[in-house]
Amino acid sequence: MAIVWPCPLSVEAYVAAERSIAVPRPSCPSCSQSMSFWGFYTRYLRVGEIVRLFVRRARCLGCRCSHALLPDFVAMGRLDGQEVIGRAVEELAAGMGARSSALRAGLPHTTVRDWRRRVAERSGLLIGGFLAAAVALGDPAPRHLSSGPAGLVVAVTAAVGAAR
Repeated sequence: MAIVWPCPLSVEAYVAAERSIAVPRPSCPSCSQSMSFWGFYTRYLRVGEIVRLFVRRARCLGCRCSHALLPDFVAMGRLDGQEVIGRAVEELAAGMGARSSALRAGLPHTTVRDWRRRVAERSGLLIGGFLAAAVALGDPAPRHLSSGPAGLVVAVTAAVGAAR
């Protein structure tokens, strides 16, 4: 399992910090007990170029589960960063094709096409989650929300606006 934490550093600063990165100590999402740091592992992230990240791990003292502590610019299970993937989804919502979006990002069009398929398949669930987050943070849900990728962009914008 992974726990995403809000990282104030840029990707470059995070990479430069290597193992000395300061990560907040979380509570276990399963049992809420305190966790101890449990080493690192390395993974790669493509943000224009491919960089090597050290990802901190934590282990729950109660249930003994371990969790990766991912900075918020990393997408779990994806080589590309959140910013790159988000831009491609925004371009999809605006009507840009996968090939054009991939060409602009310098990525294989099959990568962007697969992101878009997954977003299209899960847009209803994602929209519901982001709208619930916006409402939980005190903002009203947007009216006249469309479905699909365009609705997802609106829902994400509402949740981010509510978080500020």
